[in-house]
Amino acid sequence: MPQPVMPTAARMVAALALCAVSLLMVLVLNRFYPEEEFWRDWPEMFYLFGAVGFLVGWKSTGRRIAEEGGTGIGLGLRAAVTVAAWILFILSANHLWQQIGKARLRGEDPKQAVYLMAEKFMEYGTFMLNLKLVLIAAFMGITVGVLVRNTHHRWR
Repeated sequence: MPQPVMPTAARMVAALALCAVSLLMVLVLNRFYPEEEFWRDWPEMFYLFGAVGFLVGWKSTGRRIAEEGGTGIGLGLRAAVTVAAWILFILSANHLWQQIGKARLRGEDPKQAVYLMAEKFMEYGTFMLNLKLVLIAAFMGITVGVLVRNTHHRWR
């Protein structure tokens, strides 16, 4: 029977830091892409992005810091990419849900909904490939990785 994993300071710092980074990315997305009208779903996006950041920090980043050595830069970049992928998935699923709610997919083949979701995933992915967004996300990810590594070494 596997032993339960005890919470550590590194896990909590990773969870809170990635939650904060995810919330900042909501503001950055609203600033860079006002035509997408992300502000309509502001509270829901704020909660969802924060929850995604918290879960990725707790389950992935905070747990892996004990297994991996180094400066934490790679771990932070991996966390930023993971959070970005989850955010892309949530945004595309939200768009699909809105289209279903507006009855624009009524009578369509169910595969059409999957194609629409994949199309929006790719469209939002190209949004996130903006150089400024990539640099902001990379900087925040590296900051989180180094912060988590320092926390792990301090309160091990």
